Amino acid sequence: MGVNKIIGKFLGNKADRDMREVTPYLEKIKKEYTPLLELSNDQLRERSAALKQKVSDFVAEDKARLDEMKLRAEDPEVDVSEKEDLYKEIDTLDEQIDEKYEVVLDEILPKPLR
Repeated sequence: MGVNKIIGKFLGNKADRDMREVTPYLEKIKKEYTPLLELSNDQLRERSAALKQKVSDFVAEDKARLDEMKLRAEDPEVDVSEKEDLYKEIDTLDEQIDEKYEVVLDEILPKPLR
């Protein structure tokens, strides 16, 4: 028996560790899935639309501000140095929006059972 097999017996292999990590999520998803089977297609569409709206509402203010900044940056009358500052702000705001998406999607994501 090789050293890797002996270590594998004690620590498990990568696939086993990965399965232990995702199993709590899988169990939670299965639990959430069962009630969904009873919903009609229209009810599922409504639920999906509600989730999309929640995500959209969470970032709506920042997205509106981002659109305004982009319009301002594309204005030919705006000075080049001001445009540079605007593009830096746009990049920063874009990153903040991505972080907000992560937050709201984590709220929606089923939590693992432990």
